[in-house]
Formats: sequence, C-alpha cells, structure tokens
Amino acid sequence: MQKEIIQSVLDGNDTLALLPTGGGKSVCFQVPALAMDGLCLVISPLIALMKDQVENLRKKSITAFAVYSGMSRKEVINTLKIAGNSNCKFLYVSPERLETNLFKEYLPSLHINLIAVTPPYPPTGEARRGWRRFQKSFERPNLSYSVFHVPSRINKVVEVLQNVPGTGIVYCKSRKRTQEVAEALRSYSINTDYYHAGLSNDVRSEKQQAWISNKTRVMVCTNAFGMGIDKPDVRSVIHYDVPDCLENYYQEAGRAGRDEQKAYAVLLYEDNDLKELEEQVAIRFPGIEDIRTVYQSLANYLQVATNSGEEVFFDFDLNDFLKKFKLNIHTVVYSLKALEQEAFVSFSEQIFLPARVQFVCNKDYLREVESSHPELTITIKGLLRSYEGIFDVAAIVSEKQLAHFTNQTDDLVIKELGQLHQLGVIHYQPQKDKPQLQFLQPRIKAEDLTINQQQYQKRKEVYAARVKAIVNYVKETSLCRSKMIAEYFTDSNSKNCGICDNCLHQKRINLSAEEIETISGKIFSSLKNSETEVKDLLMQLKGIHKEKVWKVLNHLVAEEKISIDKIGKISSRL
Repeated sequence: MQKEIIQSVLDGNDTLALLPTGGGKSVCFQVPALAMDGLCLVISPLIALMKDQVENLRKKSITAFAVYSGMSRKEVINTLKIAGNSNCKFLYVSPERLETNLFKEYLPSLHINLIAVTPPYPPTGEARRGWRRFQKSFERPNLSYSVFHVPSRINKVVEVLQNVPGTGIVYCKSRKRTQEVAEALRSYSINTDYYHAGLSNDVRSEKQQAWISNKTRVMVCTNAFGMGIDKPDVRSVIHYDVPDCLENYYQEAGRAGRDEQKAYAVLLYEDNDLKELEEQVAIRFPGIEDIRTVYQSLANYLQVATNSGEEVFFDFDLNDFLKKFKLNIHTVVYSLKALEQEAFVSFSEQIFLPARVQFVCNKDYLREVESSHPELTITIKGLLRSYEGIFDVAAIVSEKQLAHFTNQTDDLVIKELGQLHQLGVIHYQPQKDKPQLQFLQPRIKAEDLTINQQQYQKRKEVYAARVKAIVNYVKETSLCRSKMIAEYFTDSNSKNCGICDNCLHQKRINLSAEEIETISGKIFSSLKNSETEVKDLLMQLKGIHKEKVWKVLNHLVAEEKISIDKIGKISSRL
C-alpha cells in the first residue's frame, strides 16, 4: 500500500493514509518529498519523534531540521533562515510553533512543496472530501489483547512476565511509579530498569541501549519511552495504568510482536481507575478565568512586564509556584497546556534539558583563538568532528560524550566550553537542571487573554469521547478486543482474532460473541423495570436453549453485572 500512497502524493492529491503502528508511515511522505523540488514541512506534536527522524535523515546525508518547544529565539531564527536559503528537504515543526509571529515572519521564505501532518496515532472520523484515502487493516493477528481487573497489579505483572519469556515493556503514568514498579520486579529477580523524561539524556540513552541490546529484559517507563525505537522482538507490553485513550493504547501496545511472532498486550486496572479517568474530562479543561489567573500568576512569579518576555527562557519550579500562589496543581498544569495550544507559552516538564552549542565566529577568528589558546584546541576539534553543521545551527551536545570523545574529564570540557563562550567563539547554553517556561509572544494583560472557545470545547468533547471509548474497551467482556480497536479506527472489515481474552473465554463457554451479546441484551431487558426469577426468565427466553441462557447468566454473575440469590431471584448490578 505504501507504493500507492506515494504515487497519490506525487500525483498532487491531498492524501490521508491510515496505517497501523509500525506500518511505515514516514516513508509515505519522505519518498515523494525527496523526488520533488523544495521543502517538505512536517507538522508533528511529538518532539522525540521529530528529533529521531531528523537524526535518521541526516545519517542518510539528507538535510533536515526541526523547530520545537525549548529552542531559543536565536536558534529558531537560524534554523528557519537555513531552511529557506539552503537545499533543506525537511523541516519538522511542532503545532504551537506554527502560531508564533516568528514562524509566520519566515514562512514566506520557505519553498514548501509538501505538507505532512503526522499525529501520534491514526486520526478517527471521516476524511475531508476530495482527499484520497488509503487504509490498511489495524488488525495484529499475532498480538493477544487482555484486560484484567485485579486487586494487586504488581502480582499480575510478575505472573505475566514469569509466564511470557523475552523482552517486555511496562507502561506507568507517573515517573515515581516507574521506579516503584521496577524495584518491586527486581525483588522477584526480574532483570528490570526504569525510564522517564526526568532523567538526563545520557542516562536515558544508556538505559534505552541496554534494553535494545537485551542487557535489560524489562523496561518500566512512562510513554516517553518507545517512540522511534526499532525493536521487533518485544514479547509483552503491560499497561500498569489505564491509558487516556485507545489511540495511545494501540500505539504503545503495538510495540509488541513487530517480528510477527506471538506477543501479548495486557492492560490492568483497579476499581477506582475508570472513575478517576472519567473525572479527568472536567479537570483537564479549566475555565477561562482559571487560565487567566494562572497566566497572571506566571507573569508575577517570573517578573515579566507587559509587552516583554517573548522567546525568553525562565527556570520554572512548579512546586514553588504552587506554594507561593496557593493554586491547585491540576488547574495549573492544564491551564499551561491550554496556553501552549493557544501559542502563549511553552512549558517543558523535562527536568534535564541538554546543552546546546553553536559556533558564532568566522574561521579566521577561530584560528586566532586556537593559536592563542592551544589548550582549547582539543575541545574545538572535538566539537567540529562530532557535530555536523554546528556553524549553521545550534547542536544538542552531551558534555559527557564530548569528554569521552576527546579523552578529557567532564569538568574540564564544561570549563572550556564556558571559556569559548566568553571568547565569542561559540554560543554555549549549558544543560538545564530545572523545567523551562518560555513566553512565545509578548506578555499581555491577563484580562485581554482570550482562547478559541469553539476549538477548546471541541477538544473537550473529543477527549470525552476518547475516554468513553477506552472505558468501554476495558469494561467489555464479550466482544473481540482486536475487532473493537479496528472498528474504532474505522476498519469495518476486521474479524474476531480468536486469541484475545474475550475470544478465548467465548471458546470456553462455546458461545459466539453475537450470541452472548444477544442473550445478555434480552436478560437486561427483562431486568429493566424490576427483578425477575430464573424460572420466569427461562420462560421468557424459551426460544433459546436453556444451557446457553445459564452460561450467559453465570458469565454475567462472574463479571459482577448481575446477582442471583438463593431462591433464584436475578438483580441487575449496573
């Protein structure tokens, strides 16, 4: 199908490609972009994916750049200038950057031949009219989906990992929980490590490489892990917490079994999980007055005057901010997200932001410095040999890796980078050890701050629908899970997989999903207005074999959807 998609793009058609996770989506726009003159503008909300694809393209000697949250104004300007004045083929941009005045200023100079939008999951709903639509099946015939309602999640994780050999991933929603779960698994002698965005780049890279090379068997992580990693032999992906939506779940679970061998996707939940998830709909979308209060508090906390602060980075201690202004953490976090979506601010929750270096002098001055400060030559040569294009745009630099490459100590490299900065040879932005907040446009008065209420409400409705879909998926005990996922992504030709927990359960009771659904519906219709007795129900359903009715009744009792007392009275528990 990739060939047909590429041809459609080359023919000048607006094209919507719906491919499963691991289906090679990037090739579908990269190949036609390379065959055409000009620049391909790639819009993606995933910074990790942008960086990964830019790095891979550069390894193939293809010029590519990215503009995303966390870059300084100077870095953005340099990147946009080069993209407009060179043979750059790909420019990756995060959505919030599209709305900034700075990007709009340089947009006319970009020779764009193709725009690719790469959301982190397949878009749902109807494609726009006039688009050529290509859709590949979302079925994964080798992947067994299961959901377990358990009193102790850690015991179930251990059970799965002890019964399913090979590499595994355990996804958790919080950084703290990744460490707690990893420690618990180690106590069962399971070779485990943890990973989240709060770790330094070097540490994350080391952990990731150890897992890829099978030195670490199981990685307990947040969803910061896995994007862009090519490891086909993952045998199990376990979700310790219920994801926010089916899109995220499908993307993350789909990292199992890419070698087309049998693999398992397991989701665990406890009683309060679904209720808490449903409550998130109200929590994640604060009102405009709350958003204005947070915006004004930010300006006061960071001492940013009206009409100033654009593109300036500020160290931002969230806990200190909450304490000083006595604000609710959920209100602040989700107000920040709303402000990001409206391109007012950018907030990086990543605790460690890597160092950046760019040469800002001409080559004559560089030779003078090397002559007058020979002790700096090793570091200068190390930078030039390690980071291609460092004269043109700022490079993300690991002081530790540079020290290793130049056979120097970390402290010496950091000291010499500082000296080169003072001498005007490079612009050096040291590694940050605090989250960063940046105003993307000049600060305005809080009372003048407005958001697109129509879009905001639409985002809330979409989120509510996604929560409902994942809750329904978790609660479902009859329908094939693979088919549910496929149909959610508008794949109407899917079939029962035969290997998910629901399909296997139906095989054990010798009833089809359709029969269970039909009989369950009739039972609940009988219970709609009042309780009923088993003998009366069997009379009402006399057209259905008694054994089948009893099997469905027992199934519903086991699922705690109905109860049957000692005298045979049936009551609904829904």
